[in-house]
Amino acid sequence: MRVRLRLFGTMKRHAPDGAAGRGTVFLDLPEGATVLQLIMHLGIPYGEHEGQIVAAVNDRETAHDRVLREGDAVSLFEPLAGG
Repeated sequence: MRVRLRLFGTMKRHAPDGAAGRGTVFLDLPEGATVLQLIMHLGIPYGEHEGQIVAAVNDRETAHDRVLREGDAVSLFEPLAGG
């Protein structure tokens, strides 16, 4: 299955080889892959707390256990600090 990936902020450093500088990257993942599996596929360090990486699928914030579907647009970024 193919998904669109957008990385923001420091997440950009985890872009797949050859994708640096491109805003959107297309990735092929196994059917039934979750957001967490995508994060791990990219080699992004993952702590115990889901809030360390914010994920959105089709512009809606989502949990990391969400199953992805063909054509989904996945955005990953760090949480924003407020004040």
